[in-house]
Amino acid sequence: HVVEAWPECLGRIRPCVPQAQMIIVGDGPLRTSIQEEFERRNLMPHGRCTGAVAHDTVGSLIRCFDLAVAPYPPLQHDFYFSPLKLFEYLACGLPVVSVPIKALEGDDSAFYIANSLKEFLIGINAIAESRFDPISINKRLDLASKEDYDLKFTEVLNIIKNNINNNNKLMNNDSKLDILILFDIR
Repeated sequence: HVVEAWPECLGRIRPCVPQAQMIIVGDGPLRTSIQEEFERRNLMPHGRCTGAVAHDTVGSLIRCFDLAVAPYPPLQHDFYFSPLKLFEYLACGLPVVSVPIKALEGDDSAFYIANSLKEFLIGINAIAESRFDPISINKRLDLASKEDYDLKFTEVLNIIKNNINNNNKLMNNDSKLDILILFDIR
């Protein structure tokens, strides 16, 4: 899991960027060991884990950062992986360093793609200056707007409507059509 390497990453960044901080937001089974590793490397308070945070504070918290990283582990399946968190980072204007994700293919000009810790370090240095670049920010916001929940929901509804209209000719009154839509409206 790449996230376990972040204390080492911060240790490598700080000699070059002494004001650098790394805050891992959220909770999970690795939080305690990562926090202990920050402490072992004398990186406190520059590196820390927040633990769980309230859902309604995440957006304002994200906007406090200069860049975001997406250190997902390699997927062991061919299923679709939703890069929603990456688009949330973009919607907050943040540059993003990410592992390769199939769903991002074709959109990687808005992301720095990294396959190793060394590449993440290179990517962090490469994109850090774009945090306040208006052209880069607009590009990130434009890409994020195309991944909007409401837009995607409308697309799904249109697909369903088209399928129903196309299949009405084939269906009789006794035909059954089961539709499930999972949509988080928080």
